[in-house]
Order: sequence, then C-alpha cells, then structure tokens
Amino acid sequence: MEALRSIQVVPGPGELLKLGATSFLLHPEHDAIFVRECYPRLFDALVCKPRPRLYIVTGTPGIGKTYFFYYILARLLKSARPPPFIVWEHMMEPNMAWCYTHETGEVFKGERSSFDDVLMNRATWYITDGVQPRLINCLARTVLLTPPERQTLKEMIKKGADKLYMPCWELGELLACRRLLYGTVDETLAKELYQHYGGVPRFVLCFPEANPSKGLDELLEDLHEAVASCDTKQLRMSVGSISTGPDVSHMLLHIVADENFKMQHLVFASKWVAEEFVKKAVHYELQGLISLLLSTSGALNRTLYEAAAHAVLSKGGRFTAAPISYGRESFWRGVEEALELMPHIKQELFKYLPDTTRDKPPSVVEGVYAQLQGGTKRGAQTFLAGEAHKLARTEPPESAAPTQQQAQKLARAKGIVPGADARADKAQPADDAAAKKAAAGKDKGKQEAKGKEEAQPKEKPKGKGKEGKPAQPADGAAASKGVATPTTEPEYREALVAMIRRRKGPVQLSVLGSGVKRPSAVGGKLKAYLESHPNLFAVTPAGVTLKGPPAAAAARRKGNE
Repeated sequence: MEALRSIQVVPGPGELLKLGATSFLLHPEHDAIFVRECYPRLFDALVCKPRPRLYIVTGTPGIGKTYFFYYILARLLKSARPPPFIVWEHMMEPNMAWCYTHETGEVFKGERSSFDDVLMNRATWYITDGVQPRLINCLARTVLLTPPERQTLKEMIKKGADKLYMPCWELGELLACRRLLYGTVDETLAKELYQHYGGVPRFVLCFPEANPSKGLDELLEDLHEAVASCDTKQLRMSVGSISTGPDVSHMLLHIVADENFKMQHLVFASKWVAEEFVKKAVHYELQGLISLLLSTSGALNRTLYEAAAHAVLSKGGRFTAAPISYGRESFWRGVEEALELMPHIKQELFKYLPDTTRDKPPSVVEGVYAQLQGGTKRGAQTFLAGEAHKLARTEPPESAAPTQQQAQKLARAKGIVPGADARADKAQPADDAAAKKAAAGKDKGKQEAKGKEEAQPKEKPKGKGKEGKPAQPADGAAASKGVATPTTEPEYREALVAMIRRRKGPVQLSVLGSGVKRPSAVGGKLKAYLESHPNLFAVTPAGVTLKGPPAAAAARRKGNE
C-alpha cells in the first residue's frame, strides 16, 4: 500500500502500474500490471452514483478481474477524498481479511470477523475477490470480483447488486501487454493462441510464459479437452444462463459487454472453437446441433450456422447451389444447379486471397477442404477440390435472366403477392430473343385480359374508401396485393425491408407483424428477430426503421467487436 500511495499519478490505458522494488501483496511474482482501456471507465461506474452500494464485476474467466483490484486501490488512494478504511478478502486465503487505515497508512490482517465494525462505516470500501462477502448487509460500498458462478453471485443479486461485465481483450491490447510485461512470449505464438483461445490473457500470455518449453500443440491441449468434453446440451444450458453452465463452457463461450458494461450476448471464444465443436456435433449428435441452431440467435447463431455449413460441405455429397447477390436495394438469385462434392479427408485454413486469385485459390490439394480464415470485402469463400464455389458475393455473376417463377419469389419477398392470373414458366428462356418473345406474349395476354375486363359490367364498389375505392390496408401494402406471405427466412427479411421502405416514418411492430406473415422457418417473436439483425433494422419506441449506410456500418463494427 505504501508503494501505491507513493505514486504521483495513476497511469492511463496502455501503461503500467508499477510498484518499483515491491511486489503486489497477493501476487508476489508481479511488480506491475497493465492498465486496460476499460479500467478507468469501469472504476467510474463504481463511484459515479451514491446507490447502489453493492456491485458485482464479472466476465469471462481469465481476463484479469483480480488485477483490476489493484487499479481500484490505486484510484481510491489517489482520489480527492480517500476512504478512511479499505477492507479486502481474497479466495487464496478465504478465512482472512486485510484492512487499510488511511489515517495511519497501515494494513492489518486478521479473521474475516475482525473488521465488522469498520464495515458499518458508509465511507468504507469492502472488496472481495472470488469469495462471497461475509457481511452483505453492512453499510460499506461493496465490490465483488468474480467469474460468473451462481453460487458466488446469488446472495449479492438477491440484495439488488448492480452487475457489471468486464470485456474480453482485443488482440492489439494483448500484444501491447506482451511487449511491456511478457517479452519472453513469442509474438507469433501469442497470435496463434489468440486465434484459438480468443481474448483471454491467461491462455494467450500467462500460460506460455509459465511454460516456455511448451509449443502450440501442448498449450492447446486444455482447449481440445474442453471441446471434446462439452456436448450440445451443456452448451445450450450455458447459452440460457452462463452462470449455471458447466465450467468447461467458459473456455468455449465468451461474454460480450456493451459500452455500459452490461452483458450484450455470448460468442464462441474463436472461429476455431466453433468449427471444432460443430464438427464433433455433426458426427455424434446431429439432432442436438439442429436444436442448438434453432434455440440461438444473433452472432452466436451466425457463427454456428457458418461452422455447420463448412462441416457438412466437407463431408461431401450432392447439394443444390445458386449464385446470389444481396444488397439494401435488391436481391438477385441465379439459376440453381446440382453440385456434387467429394468427401474431404482434411481441412485447412488459409489467410490471404489476393485479387489475382479471385477465382482460384493460391494452391489446391486434392482431398483437402481449404477454407478462408479471415473475411474479405467480397465475403467468405471456400475452395473445394480445386474449384472455387463462392458462397456469397456482392456483385451479380453473369448468368441467364431469372425465370418468371424466380421473379414471383422475389416479388413475394418484397411484400407483393402476384394476382391469380400469374403463371410460372416451366423453363427459362434460352437467350435474349426467347426472353423478349416470352415478354411480348405476356404483354399481349395482359392486354387481352384487360379488354375483357373493361367489357364486363362493373360491380358496385365495396368498402369505405374515398370515391368508392377499396380502403388501403393498415400495413401499408397495396390493397390489391394483400398481405406478404414469404416462405423462407431470406424472403421474410426482404418483405420486412420492403414494407418499412414504403412507409415514410417508423412502422409499429403490430403493423409490421400484420403486414408480413412470418413463415414457420422463422421462430420466436418479431422484435427478437429484428434485433438479431442490428445492421439492417433499428427498433425504437417510435417504431421500426431501416438503418442508413453509416449506421449499418457502425452496427457491423460493433457486432464484430
């Protein structure tokens, strides 16, 4: 404490909080800690309000909540009005407590019950690390630092404690910490560990420093074991409540916090973890994987779906493929074709896709399923058996014009139901001449039908619309078109987009729900579905709107983070 008191200014983010020749009380192997970007804001969240007086700081295990304790001490000691007493407890000595007295600068150690009278002072700070506070009903400002374990949290939660989530580390933050504190850890090794474990310094920096003789494969043994021992049922339990899930799930799922340190959602620790878990599930518990896909949403569901697609494709088989182009203004789907894929005995990742190899991988090995490790502006691409099959692209491929049946599907996706006289072509026009001939025949048929309709006596108009015209439905769709009835999730999304775009202002959820019928393939509630696409829809109390390009880009960046 004396070393902390002697610090002139508390270091800022990206700097080291050093004690000089002294080491930290509960971590004698360290004499400095790395100040994360989130530390100042997280400390401010603990002191900015007089109430509540109970706080829980939690998050993914291994991200350094214990070291945040020393930052709290430094900030309290250098504050304009330091607390008269600071009492703390630690899981390493669960029956003991320490008490710092600001007036004398001394630290006393004793039984947990030794400082009960001090804890009845409202100005006292009471900090516990990994153990439930002995006196929750005391008057001191209490902060519990803990992993998300229900047994440790439940009593504090019952008393109305405010729960704050510390975010995982970004790669740049980990590399900066490595340069300052973990110089013995090779940077390439740290990056490889990050690609597997995610933003957890315990596995990316601490373990390799403590085990310098171990290589990548040995350092990944714990992660391999975690993937092997966790099934879809356990993962589904963790998704429902991360604090009640099995311990092994914390290595597979990470907590994403928003800027206010509230839990936003769960994500897989890394793309590698998702793919290894899904490959195992496809082989041993396919129905459990399907159930997991149906019960998740947002970023976790997207990662699961992508990993499942790669796992299924790599096994080989006969698939139906079609080139697509999807944008804010249009959706294009090309001609479907049968795609026969041979089973692949090995999967490999490659990192770069130069423009010169846009349609071919840098190298092709027969029997190897080569998958792009990082996304490009053109989207993720997978190379199978020497031929590039693009799963998503931003520009329409050169292909024949869509058939009338495909055009009708697109119309339904935009919220337009074709009339009874619409008929689907059984075959696609072979060339431009055939297409023009088909279009001319269609126009002629429409003119003949219109002439017959005008020749018939007109019926008395129904409804209360102005000048006898049918009243427009509440959902904003044309009355002659009716309610949109998409049959797939992409068509449903397009129908929602089309309806919102037709309105001049926000669309109420009830109006949107009545105007676009939700297909059976899309479960859950409308609001949850809209919120699972934050880059496309903005859900506010005033209603639902479409996000503009800047807002959508910001939403995508936030989702990636």
